[in-house]
Amino acid sequence: MSDLIVGIDLGTTNSEVATFVDGHVRVLGPEMNNMLPSVVGLSPSGELLVGEPARNQLVLYPERTVRSIKRKMGSNETVMLGDRQFTPPEISALILRKLAAWASRSVQQPVHKVVITVPAYFSDAQRQATREAAALAGLEAIRILNEPTAASLAYGEGTRHTAMVYDLGGGTFDVSIVALEGAITEVLASHGNNQLGGDDFNDLLAEHLLAAFQSEHGIDLAGRLMFPSWPWKVTLQRYWPAMATISLVATTLMICWRSICSQLFRASMASTCGRGTRSRARAFGGQPKRPRSD
Repeated sequence: MSDLIVGIDLGTTNSEVATFVDGHVRVLGPEMNNMLPSVVGLSPSGELLVGEPARNQLVLYPERTVRSIKRKMGSNETVMLGDRQFTPPEISALILRKLAAWASRSVQQPVHKVVITVPAYFSDAQRQATREAAALAGLEAIRILNEPTAASLAYGEGTRHTAMVYDLGGGTFDVSIVALEGAITEVLASHGNNQLGGDDFNDLLAEHLLAAFQSEHGIDLAGRLMFPSWPWKVTLQRYWPAMATISLVATTLMICWRSICSQLFRASMASTCGRGTRSRARAFGGQPKRPRSD
């Protein structure tokens, strides 16, 4: 039996694992939900929690829970879960181990080799930290693949053409110009911001709600809304067109949401403005650069 190789999207907010099954790509995991929240926690009883159980305890025990660890990869920072200290690769390893276990149960075969996608703008230190996380999880990272390259593989058919990949994730953002021809993808230029993503939109919405509640009721709910703001944001984005037709409140909420986050929307779109790759890169205050190869 040949070695099974799985692909892992190690995301800031959520992570997934997939592989080829009977000639088709299949996302692996529990039938009800094959998307793993990238959250790790330590329960009051000392049990390590990964995924949904960890996210569920985030509001009650924020000091025992960590999210968005991807933003700390490659740094010397550590995180505390209760009285235990972890490095970013150690936290990421717990997430990778959980995904590998999902994959192994789904295909009834041990998983030892993985391809992990990372933002094109990840530094060498961040890429090495990702490899370290895989090793700590007992996995061999046979390749660290740029996310825009992975995304563009589905559009490589036909004659040579150029495309722009816009990737605004949970905690990182980059935009890449790629040339596609058959199975070959060449990244011509890339720029981005490793500290801009969905988390920032969540935080802005939470801050607005906190200020509004304190202004109306005189009660400070600081520290209690960081996780609840996430499903509110998803609901606003997903259902507001239908809700707006029957609810003035829903329309007002969406207008408010867009106003609150307009600065972040402009920041993410800045890299796509102007003519040519150089103009796009300068929108972020820097020079266009050739990303590290896959």
